[in-house]
Amino acid sequence: MTTPDQDQNRPQRRGRPLTQERATYFALVNEGVGFREAARQVGVDYRLTKRWRTSSRPAPPEPEPPAISPRFLSQDERLMIADRLRAHTSVRSIARELRRPASTISREKHRNQQPDGTYQPYRAHALAHTRRARPKTAHSPPTRSCGRSSRMGWTSGGVRSRSPAGCAATTPTGRSGT
Repeated sequence: MTTPDQDQNRPQRRGRPLTQERATYFALVNEGVGFREAARQVGVDYRLTKRWRTSSRPAPPEPEPPAISPRFLSQDERLMIADRLRAHTSVRSIARELRRPASTISREKHRNQQPDGTYQPYRAHALAHTRRARPKTAHSPPTRSCGRSSRMGWTSGGVRSRSPAGCAATTPTGRSGT
């Protein structure tokens, strides 16, 4: 608990807008000064500047969905499929409306149908996105083939007549020829 004497010694900041300090703080931060150092230079508490940063910063924009090839169903198309399936529309008429093959709609329905028989388009789109993202494996450099070539045939004894450098002579069964 504070006494009236202590309240008189405390600077009267409560209620006073700190617009000048705030503008100075953000100018320093934009120049590259660290958050704590800018707060110290302006003469305000670091915790207050954290509140300024979070309240003045608008929410980050939603990331743009990656461009999907037209050969894949879009989320809008999946929503339309779900609406039409709830209305008990036939698969062929849904396909006609979306200008897609009926097999695509049927496959989508059966692949993403829930155990209770419902089709959930947002879940279906998320699952399709994870199925589509496959890791790309690096191609290994080509290795020298020790296989049969047109110039090197097998001898009557099953041993290769000539073998390329680095390959052991083998029989057609894969056993060593020696």
